[in-house]
Amino acid sequence: MAVLVLTQRFDATADVVIDELNQRGVPLVRADLGDLTVSAELDGARWSGVLATGHHAVKIDDVTGLYYRRPTNPTAPEGASRDAAQWIETEQRWGLRGLLAAFPAPRG
Repeated sequence: MAVLVLTQRFDATADVVIDELNQRGVPLVRADLGDLTVSAELDGARWSGVLATGHHAVKIDDVTGLYYRRPTNPTAPEGASRDAAQWIETEQRWGLRGLLAAFPAPRG
């Protein structure tokens, strides 16, 4: 079980929250959207899968809380045309929003 902290790499406010969670012994995964890999599927009305960074991973079912504070916007891969990049970035944002909205965890 873990709290998912979605924020920029350098965010002093999120650091305070993370320090407090660490002091309380709360497991957490901190990620910026540009570093987050989502492998998920929807089975009826329930999501399953894994959210991962280069250093940590958490199963969607194990997310017990979410702290969302100004992460950077997702970006398209280098070399994508302007139209393709716009489409990719829009799909990434809406896909992630849909996944986050489906979490049964409380949000703060």
